[in-house]
Amino acid sequence: MNILGLHFGHDAGVCVVRKGRIASYIARERYSRTRHAISLEFRNIEAAVAAAGLRMDQIDYCAITSTQQVELIIDEPTRFSINLSAHPKHTAPCTYQRMLPPDIDPATLLTQSMLKTLYDPAASRSFLFHQYADGFPEHRGRRPENFSAFGWMDKYFTSKLWPGATLGQISATDFSPLLANDDARHGFHYPVTVNLDGRAVPGYFVAHHAAHAASTYYQSGFRNAAIFTHDGFSDGAGNLSGMFYWADEGKIFPITPHHFTVGALYEATAVQLDLGAVGAPGMLMELAAYGKPRFYDRAFVGNWYDHINTGIKNYPWKDHVVFMARNMGYDMAPVADRARITAPINADIAASTQKLFEETYLAGVETLHKVIARMGRRTSNLCLSGDAALNCPSNTRLFREGRFPNLFVEPGCDDGGLAVGVALYLFHNVFDQKLAVRPPGAAASPYMGLPISDDQIKAALEASSALVDFSPCADAADSAAQDLVEDRIIGWFEDRSEIGSRALGHRSILADPTNAQNRARVNTLKGRELWRPFAAAVLESEAAKWFGGVPDPAPYMSFTAAVRTHDAPAITQPDGTARIQTIGMANGEIGRVIEQFFAMTGMPIVLNASFNGPSEPLVETPAEAIRFLIASTLDALYMGGFRVTRKLIP
Repeated sequence: MNILGLHFGHDAGVCVVRKGRIASYIARERYSRTRHAISLEFRNIEAAVAAAGLRMDQIDYCAITSTQQVELIIDEPTRFSINLSAHPKHTAPCTYQRMLPPDIDPATLLTQSMLKTLYDPAASRSFLFHQYADGFPEHRGRRPENFSAFGWMDKYFTSKLWPGATLGQISATDFSPLLANDDARHGFHYPVTVNLDGRAVPGYFVAHHAAHAASTYYQSGFRNAAIFTHDGFSDGAGNLSGMFYWADEGKIFPITPHHFTVGALYEATAVQLDLGAVGAPGMLMELAAYGKPRFYDRAFVGNWYDHINTGIKNYPWKDHVVFMARNMGYDMAPVADRARITAPINADIAASTQKLFEETYLAGVETLHKVIARMGRRTSNLCLSGDAALNCPSNTRLFREGRFPNLFVEPGCDDGGLAVGVALYLFHNVFDQKLAVRPPGAAASPYMGLPISDDQIKAALEASSALVDFSPCADAADSAAQDLVEDRIIGWFEDRSEIGSRALGHRSILADPTNAQNRARVNTLKGRELWRPFAAAVLESEAAKWFGGVPDPAPYMSFTAAVRTHDAPAITQPDGTARIQTIGMANGEIGRVIEQFFAMTGMPIVLNASFNGPSEPLVETPAEAIRFLIASTLDALYMGGFRVTRKLIP
């Protein structure tokens, strides 16, 4: 069975699952060169299918998802289109389709908010407008009627057990009737027919958070697990901000919406501090390490309905922190001043918001644990997904203080992982295909991008020979380690690229962590603010000696560890922590680079930064890596066994 997984929303992507295994993956942003790209191009589909070793006519099913309320847009509608008619192969049960009254036209359930927002003058100053405009720059200079757009479906199964509820009410509810049959489990997909290059292919829409749940659970290796998904959707009244799930032997059962809005609050605070349209929540997380949570108030912990009951909903967080800061005598002048962003007022707002996020997430996991127990189920395993799972300090506290000893956070927990999740959801949860047997604790590889051949690398180098020098290395890992010892900053490019923003190693910028100046050097090279931190790549065999308080191994950069040495200042934040990625032989040759560096210096850690410039996606191709080298102050690039440097042109 060959399944094509498509995600059309921000961080759009394509995945092909072949016989239950991920065969290829493409993040559209790596090819459009637009961060968090929205919509797909047909060439993305063609490339992913070819990389999976298939022809287009060998695709059996198509699984489709999107970001909430974002329509499906593609550049070649004659080669890809969707209709809501039945297909003879639509034999899998679909509760939501069965629930619809016969007089309801399913087309009326579809939403198309992105183009409407982009072409609405009244919306031009909203955050949502800028998110859409940045992710879909194709709209500039064109009219909405110039695009082929198909509406997206956000409404699916609902239960009488899901009235608006506070966390306490959720904890006290017995949701076990939802496990008694498959109605809820089969309630979050809807059958459609896809025109795929002239063939009518059976397809399925899959709800956004169901795809998140599938992406993390099916990559975790767990047989059973509690699942918690959450993102920045601002309306917590329904299920679009996230869900609690129970998963067992490949089946994912929706338990209840949790009605959290802390993800939206966090994102809004980052924007209010003017941390940028791209990556603002990540910068807020980094800034929090410079401050103290002096404005934190336990009254703000809870979900949408808790806030309604307590009146907090009518007293916004931004008003609270400003009121507190003024009463405490803070200098308010630096608020949202990027040049003074680490000033106490900004840093303490960040730290207070970070603590609120962490405490809310801990309350959510406590609620989920109680719900699982009330249903008569037990598990030691918790899976997280959704943009909120990008918050490393929060994940770390869940690991240290939460009720589930085993915590898995997928590297593509943002919407970039949805193409993977939607395909796996169809294979396992809709078609009931069994889970593969995997060794306990075996992490799914993050290196899902298209393969890069030595011939492609050699061709790119020869095409740039007027601007770069390149020579083969007898041992590229040893040569790279020697460059690091001599305090050079290097680019490391290796075969398939990483999925998401929580794994590196194949598209990395590396530096010596023992030189405190390397933080500023690498930030300058990447065009970032000098205060911003970098992650640490550490040998898996040495991680526990140098870092503490996180899972071991920690194969993705999902946790913030306590640093147990004073000898790595370039990767240590002001609060004594670092985001780490443990590296073993499964990571490829970068593992040998760190081993050689360890042998030369006694330090099993390197500074590990993403291989990209400001507001750019990671480099994907050899040509992009070479362009980065030429335009930057990178000392050397390692790629395909070659050491590459800029030519010294008189």
